[in-house]
Amino acid sequence: KTGDFIEIEGELQKNPMIDLLEKFIDVFRMSDIFSEKPTLGNKKAASDKKDSDNVTVRQMKSFLSELTHSGTIDFILENPQATKNALIQWIRDYFGKNGPNCSAVVGISGGKDSTIVAALCKEALGADRVVGVLMPNGVQSDIDDAQAVVNHLGIPHMTVNIGAAYEALTHAIVQAKGYDVVTGRTDLSKDAAINTPPRLRMATLYAVGQNLPNGARVANTCNGSEDYVGYSTKYGDSAGDFSPLAQLVVEEVRQIGKLLDIPLHLVDKVPSDGLSGQSDEDKLGFTYAVLDHYIRTGEIEDQATKERIDHLNRINKHKLELMPSFDPNL
Repeated sequence: KTGDFIEIEGELQKNPMIDLLEKFIDVFRMSDIFSEKPTLGNKKAASDKKDSDNVTVRQMKSFLSELTHSGTIDFILENPQATKNALIQWIRDYFGKNGPNCSAVVGISGGKDSTIVAALCKEALGADRVVGVLMPNGVQSDIDDAQAVVNHLGIPHMTVNIGAAYEALTHAIVQAKGYDVVTGRTDLSKDAAINTPPRLRMATLYAVGQNLPNGARVANTCNGSEDYVGYSTKYGDSAGDFSPLAQLVVEEVRQIGKLLDIPLHLVDKVPSDGLSGQSDEDKLGFTYAVLDHYIRTGEIEDQATKERIDHLNRINKHKLELMPSFDPNL
């Protein structure tokens, strides 16, 4: 309707709708999952298909995730290239003030956020100053994705399996003298089991950084959508020295990721915690598209979803705030 090129902030740029529609057409042409006339109503056929590893289904889900709950499409960053460039310069400026010769240490999970942060750091500092650390807890089902990231970026990397440390620590806790009396239980709580590995990973990143010849600064890889609803572990993945993505919601992060030299399937990878077998959206009870739209516009259709998002934001604000301290007014 508006043509192949549109004006964005005074510059003539390719209409972002074109890329999205071309992607949908390419995926649809490869697909045999539809036997009737294609409509957006057919998305349930893709979502319900048992073979969740099917590439076509994953790509279709990725396309559909870019649609908001109202059926319209949000291009949140009007000029993602300008934002990407500013972000890279911001990283350079941070290191210029806080460690001109330091490396950036990035925990590589194989998900979009850590992949994008590593790629941004590489562009800002050069590959030799970015260290990727893979940290499976025993066996990690998608460890190949994490390995593919560091191989593709060509950055120094190592794998530290935290499984033995996790088992030793949790065993020491539940076997501690008085544990059963104080807690009223003999095992580790579900929350502790979920949150201990991220805290061990953050401790690992700082330990690795302190062993590098020129020191290091640890990258936080949380995005603004996760932070808004507290979908992170305090002193775990929510920690770090600098946070490139904290002011960007999920779709904005994806927009920037598509401008970087990284595999597209990792940018569009469905986020999950790697523990529960559920996606982030399944656990949250709403989609990132709905959350992003609400964060940026204040608009949301479902009142129950609004109340849940507001509740999560309210009870998790402490994760983003400095530790309160008593002021004696001396």
